[in-house]
Amino acid sequence: MYTNKAVCRRALRLKPLAACLLPMLALSGPALAAVGVSPSSAQRLDIAAIGGGVASAAIWTHGKPLANNVRGTLPPHTAPSQLMSPTVTSCADDGGFDTLRHAALVANSDDIIDLGGLPCSKITLQSGAIAIAVDNLTIKGPSTGTLTIDGNAADREAAEGGKGTLSLSGLTVTNGIVATDKALGGCIYTKGSLTLTRSTLTACKAIGQTIAIGGGALAYADMTLDSSTVSGNLADATVGQPKTAALAGGVAALGHGKGLTVTDSIVSGNTVHAASGSAEGGGAGAFIVTSKYSTFTGNIAKAIGDASDYGAGGGLVSFYSLSMSNSTVDHNQADIAGGIFVGNGGGFATIIQSTISTNKGTWPAAASSRRRRCRWPTARSLSIPAARTAAAACSLPAPSRFRVR
Repeated sequence: MYTNKAVCRRALRLKPLAACLLPMLALSGPALAAVGVSPSSAQRLDIAAIGGGVASAAIWTHGKPLANNVRGTLPPHTAPSQLMSPTVTSCADDGGFDTLRHAALVANSDDIIDLGGLPCSKITLQSGAIAIAVDNLTIKGPSTGTLTIDGNAADREAAEGGKGTLSLSGLTVTNGIVATDKALGGCIYTKGSLTLTRSTLTACKAIGQTIAIGGGALAYADMTLDSSTVSGNLADATVGQPKTAALAGGVAALGHGKGLTVTDSIVSGNTVHAASGSAEGGGAGAFIVTSKYSTFTGNIAKAIGDASDYGAGGGLVSFYSLSMSNSTVDHNQADIAGGIFVGNGGGFATIIQSTISTNKGTWPAAASSRRRRCRWPTARSLSIPAARTAAAACSLPAPSRFRVR
């Protein structure tokens, strides 16, 4: 079933949220400071962990084994830390050498921190966000997905300063909060990319005064949700500003590469709100969005509701292009475009074999504006089998840059 209020690329000028972000999104504060360990101390830790630097013949160097069925000393140029990832055996957050926080501190790029063997169901953070300085890091929970990392309503859970990818799998990340003038990423903030696999991001809050982005998570680059749930998160600009003040109650990805990719996932019950200015993308916001076999439901984008201060894209907002297949967008709400808000900007929207229904646009002026200015889509700009007359697409200028006032 399709409704003609669900997809709207509208003629009213989009507030340039994109113009607000690039200079503003810089790491700041102690939670985002780069954390380093001297090479000598890291080496001593790893040598002790593998038994004094002695390794079996299973270790190869330059394509040859060190020995056959014997034990040999590691060659001087081989860093022991490259052979083992940090070990976590404690569920506490007390600064101990066996905790998740310490494992992230001493991790090397491309390490995997495996939490699957922990005896607990929750790690409650006591010392603020876990600072991650390396480019690429994977944190794995148990295959059952029963481990929760709780921000204790004191700070976000993770802040990554690297330019690579932070990957989480089999985890629930919850109860994180960032409250500042410009609040970025309620539970997770990364200057690179973020991947969530079989994970849940819930009850996170980005509470800003002038700007709030990514109630659940914010990635400067790309973001991937695979078999994951993003629910009950909030991005709220309590004072707001002219133009766009809040983006993405659930997740925000600012990369121009793959953008936000959502597969076999659910984005539900998230809210983006601005006291003044516009609030966009109740569930998610990105320049490029790809959705497959996923559901966006029960999300809200809310502002004052006039021509300058409006909520747009209750389900999601895509500033440049949207590709959606076998997905559902329903029961979302906004002042304008209750379901999907798509920017023109030289991009396009392709929606195939998807259900877009029961979304609500609450601003009365939105309906009359859409009737006056919207154009019915062509096959090139929007592809929905047997539904050309059931879903309208309205053009609007997409932001070309971000700016912080």
